[in-house]
Parts: sequence; structure tokens; C-alpha cells
Amino acid sequence: MRKSILFFSIAIAIFVACKDDPAPGGTNNVTPGEDGGTEEPGEDGSTSSGGDANKTPPSKVNITKETLDVDGTQRSYVLAVPKTYDAAKKYPIVLVFHGDGGNGPSMAGIDGYGGVYPLHKVSGDDGIIVYPSGQNQVWETYGPSSSNPDHQFVVKLIAAMKAKYSVSKVFAAGWSKGGFFITHNQCRQPDIFEGAVIHAGGVPYDDTTLSGEWPGSGGYQKCDGQTSRTQASMPVMVTHGSADGAVPYDGGEWLRDWYTFLNQCDSGRVAATGLPSPCETQNNCKTGKPVVWCGIQGNGHGIWMPEGLDGGWAFLKSLL
Repeated sequence: MRKSILFFSIAIAIFVACKDDPAPGGTNNVTPGEDGGTEEPGEDGSTSSGGDANKTPPSKVNITKETLDVDGTQRSYVLAVPKTYDAAKKYPIVLVFHGDGGNGPSMAGIDGYGGVYPLHKVSGDDGIIVYPSGQNQVWETYGPSSSNPDHQFVVKLIAAMKAKYSVSKVFAAGWSKGGFFITHNQCRQPDIFEGAVIHAGGVPYDDTTLSGEWPGSGGYQKCDGQTSRTQASMPVMVTHGSADGAVPYDGGEWLRDWYTFLNQCDSGRVAATGLPSPCETQNNCKTGKPVVWCGIQGNGHGIWMPEGLDGGWAFLKSLL
């Protein structure tokens, strides 16, 4: 009964939250420009508050704005590729999904944006980062993948990256609606991502493509196309603020517990090695399928920064 009520409350909350995602906020976040400094675009579109001590260091990546034809529609994305790219090496690619009201440039920090989640600044030489833009600044989280234009965009975007670059694994990171989009996409296209970092997101909530509950799970939903818990599982790091007024904190806990079930972990947790406090790792997950939970007291709907950025990349690197 609790999960049914929670499921409904999350659906209502995400409708409100994703109608107009706020700028990063919370205890450890500062919205660009609100710290008293003047935003000045840096080499890669990032910002600086001025003064030699605060100058943006030279970028380790080449950033370009790209387009991709998806069934006759031109879709856009920002691409960050290491300047030292070597075809003889393999690189992880990370697709970074914005919240509603955002786009690829706002996540990356180009075109005058401060950068909601500029992952390329911490990945540097070690990864290829892709910042897709949803149509009309939203992501479609309803319907089966075969008729979902954003799912098809992701499929073709990954294929394009693999055709052009030497790729080791495909990861995802997302904030708010972008986090929900990751779970919706992966739930209906198992194995599309090999690991994810989800900030202020939640479980899929589209009743039209859910397929009942996992037997013996106590109420965790199953998606069409999922044939086993092993197939449905994915390494994941979840961060959520206790003061999130857009997506309830217990929605983040439910997402954690959902992956704890899918990845066949125990309910207990220990401090996460190599990740910032208070991040914890679920005990005894299936080999290669860790679940990391970072419940941030006092943080709002915004991404936990800079820990969510640095820690997110550290988590993804640990999966290589």
C-alpha cells in the first residue's frame, strides 16, 4: 500500500518539478552569479568570477555543438572529446541528461551558461562526455521505446559515438527529469547503459509500459522487456537531498531500494570507499553491480556540488 501511495505522489511531484526545473540549490550549491562575482565565459564556456586566482584552467577537451538526424528530425547535443584522444585507447562515454527547462549547453556550461553538471571538467583526458538536448527542453518519459522519440535519439546517438570513437562502456548521468529519463529508458531498453549516476530523480512511473510487480519484491514494478533481475540490474549511484521540495526524499530512497532489489544486494550499507561522505554502498550486491546511496541532509532539489560531480565521475571510473 505504501509503495502505491508513494508511486502516485512521485508522479504528481515530478510533474510539478519537471515543469520548470530550478537552478542548482541547496546547502552546498551556489547558483552562478549569486556569489557576488561576475560571470565571464571561459575557454570552454565555463565561468569565472574574475581575478587571476579564479581563472578557468586550460580545458583538456575540445567542445563542439553537434546534430544528429533521427528519423528526419535534427537533434542536437554538445560533445566534449579529450584533446589527447587516441584511437588506440578505449574511452567511456557518458550521456548527461538535463532537467526540464534545460538543455545540453546548460548542463555543459557553454553559450554563456554556468554549467549545471559540467562533467568534462573532472573527466578530462579520460572520458568522452555527451550532453544531449531534449526537444523543447524536456524528455519524454512515457510510452514504449519503439515509439518514444527520445529513446530512439539515445540509441542512434550511442551508435554514432561507437562508430566514430573507441568506446569501452556507455554510462549515463542525469538530474531531476533527466534522472527519471535514465530509469525510464534503461527500464525499457535493458543494458543500454552500463552504469548511471542519478541526482534528484526516481523510478519509472509510466503505467502504460510497466508490467506488474517483480515476484516476491514487495511491490517493485517490472517493465516490459525485462526477463530477469540480472538483466534489469545496473550499477547506480543515487544522490538526493532531504530538503528536496520537487521530488520527495523518499522517492530517492525508493529508487535506491528498487536497484537494491534488482542488483540483489542486502539491505545494510557501509561507507562508500573513495566517495565523499555521507555516501554508502549497499552490502553484498551482485558482482559488478554496486548500489551507492548519498542522502544529503539539508540539500534541496539542486545537485550536490561539487561532491556530486567529483563523486559521480569517481563512481563511473570505478566501473571500468
